Amino acid sequence: EAASYLWISSNVAQMAKDNSTVLHYAAKHGNNTLARAACERKIHININQTTKPGNYTALHLATMYRQDHIVNILLEHGE
Repeated sequence: EAASYLWISSNVAQMAKDNSTVLHYAAKHGNNTLARAACERKIHININQTTKPGNYTALHLATMYRQDHIVNILLEHGE
């Protein structure tokens, strides 16, 4: 929960060195609260942002890690 708070209160559109975003983190780790909060913020988050290397979107990661609840959140908020 502390990680969720820090991500939510920071710039959620910011990317890591590998181009991953808060949505990638939430998708990989199954953090429902973080994924929903990131999607519901009124700033632009590129839901199609891909990682380097790998070219994975958050939806790819959620599927790979069998995070069905995250898949649903991403599909609800997709562009």
